[in-house]
Amino acid sequence: MAGKKRLPPRDDIPRFPMQAEDSPEEALAFFLRLLEPGVDPTILADRLLERFDRIADVFNAPPELLLRVEGVTPRVAGALSALPDFSRIYERDKKVHRLRLFNSQSAFEAVRSRFSSMRREILVLQILDSKGYLQYMGTVGEGSTDKVPILIPEIVQLCLLYNANTVFLSHNHPSGNVMPSHEDIVATREVVLALSSIHVNLFDHFIFGRDDYFSMLDGGMLKPIKDEIYAFRRELLD
Repeated sequence: MAGKKRLPPRDDIPRFPMQAEDSPEEALAFFLRLLEPGVDPTILADRLLERFDRIADVFNAPPELLLRVEGVTPRVAGALSALPDFSRIYERDKKVHRLRLFNSQSAFEAVRSRFSSMRREILVLQILDSKGYLQYMGTVGEGSTDKVPILIPEIVQLCLLYNANTVFLSHNHPSGNVMPSHEDIVATREVVLALSSIHVNLFDHFIFGRDDYFSMLDGGMLKPIKDEIYAFRRELLD
């Protein structure tokens, strides 16, 4: 989406180099640099590719053969040979558990189990990409039996990290009363305002009780809040 902000990358986090997409030597050297910072990863990558020819053959090689290459330690051999297994687990898990949320009902079904038998208030954030796929679902606030803090900076940061398009918020009222409090409405307004600055849409805010829940979208409370915030922002930009 045009104008969407991203979180600035940190300089101290190693990033997969773009040129490594077309260079097995660069890709392997990057991986080796993470495993053994004290060795020259380029030299070791060249030795491995000279011995096994292709990067796929390096990762598929038994660790006992990898150890025959000068500079390869048991730690490196174990990590290299384990990568295909990790990749299979990752691909299988991604396919099985990748959820696509089309509306409030599908988001509700995905998050409802988080609130089963909860005796204190928690706040759960669901982040969707532009195609509606769930990229993140986690607890972003924990409180007492009658209140939970809504940490706006953390929500915004997560949205930037996951390149969010749409989000759902959910929290619970252990008392059983699912009607939004004044504090809930104010907090929702603050979230909408913060997310509007990074072009992210709050689709709904659920409140869970013991055996019931309330949707601020279906209850007609969310649209007036969003209309108010968006009108305010248009006035500032005009």
